Amino acid sequence: MRIDLLISGVILFAIGVILMHLFAMMTDYITTIYPLSGYMGIGSSIAGILLIYAGIFLGSRRRRRIR
Repeated sequence: MRIDLLISGVILFAIGVILMHLFAMMTDYITTIYPLSGYMGIGSSIAGILLIYAGIFLGSRRRRRIR
């Protein structure tokens, strides 16, 4: 388990969830940032999930040295 990937994945996922909530709540506000926050929220959440997966499962693989 790689803690650095796991922590960065959780932070990125949380930012994505916050951006998606802002996308849902900003219907009457600035229209130029409105669609961008939704797309950035979805992208950040997906990237966060991938980093969490990499931190948990891919970090445990260790290469063996062949002598």
